[in-house]
Amino acid sequence: MTILPFGDRALLTEVAGSDEVLPLHAGLAASRPDGVVDIVPAARTVLVRIDPRALPLDVARAWIERVAGAGTGDAAAPADATTIELDIVYDGPDLADTAALLGVSAEALVARHRETVWTVAFTGSRQGSDISPATTGRSTCRASTPRARAFQSARWGSRGRTAERIRGPRPVDGA
Repeated sequence: MTILPFGDRALLTEVAGSDEVLPLHAGLAASRPDGVVDIVPAARTVLVRIDPRALPLDVARAWIERVAGAGTGDAAAPADATTIELDIVYDGPDLADTAALLGVSAEALVARHRETVWTVAFTGSRQGSDISPATTGRSTCRASTPRARAFQSARWGSRGRTAERIRGPRPVDGA
């Protein structure tokens, strides 16, 4: 783990990957002292923005080191996490190739995907760039040939799609 200054109002903590980011983020969020403005997880980093009038950088650094060293963060979804279920149509052009790469039928791949509870660790700026850490022990590589254009609907690895709105604010139940 490396903690780097990010200007005079933030610290950037670099770790090996999302398997370390999520517990660190959870631990920091659970023990957040006054003066922490924001805690932002990414693929291999956690950015901690602070108000230096309330929390000096050296004190924030010691807090991050203490939380990371304690290993108290839990990567499980917090109790107040929102579950969003999406109706997916599995008809993408890479479905059969991905199934073959994993040594299963397309039907088995769809069943595995539907049975998995996915956690979005963070979102990117492009449609389809939500990052969900691999929790199943199975991974796939990029397509062997690049796409001539990006998909216009919400697609994941061109294996499936949904008509659901996946960007922007969602209505709150009962609102």
